[in-house]
Amino acid sequence: MDLQSSDALLDFITQLAQRRPFRHKDIAAATGHTLRIDAASSNPYFAIYQSAAAAGNPGAGPASGSASGATAAKTGTISAVELREPRGKDPDQGGLLILQLGPPGGDTPCVTQKEVQARFGKSPSLSVPTPHQPADAPLYLVYTQDWGQLRFGFARKGSECLVTVVLDAIKG
Repeated sequence: MDLQSSDALLDFITQLAQRRPFRHKDIAAATGHTLRIDAASSNPYFAIYQSAAAAGNPGAGPASGSASGATAAKTGTISAVELREPRGKDPDQGGLLILQLGPPGGDTPCVTQKEVQARFGKSPSLSVPTPHQPADAPLYLVYTQDWGQLRFGFARKGSECLVTVVLDAIKG
């Protein structure tokens, strides 16, 4: 799937939400990123997986055997992936998936708040960064779904484009 347009990227996010519970092999295949367990961050409740770029290995690229044009477009648009995969057997625990998007231009479209609201609704909750967060912390539009929350993080300065997507299917 080519993610170089706003519609294609929003379609892809909608499709990812259907992959609950989130599992590292499925998410790696869908995003084209190799996910490695972060043993230091994992705990008895969640196994934390990060893409090579998120874990500090910028030289690592798409998952092996997936160098197709569609995967290259995904890994160009999605710069990093973090998955918090539940370790228990609770079927209500779908996990938490964080997608960091590359800077707009090239492979990454500039998805605007207006485009997200046209697709997901005009009345999201708003999550504003606190003064204790970094100056570049995104502003989030939050949509409550029957399975959890879908959060779209937008840059506050400069482009005001979508920079982060969080699919939070952790119950309770």
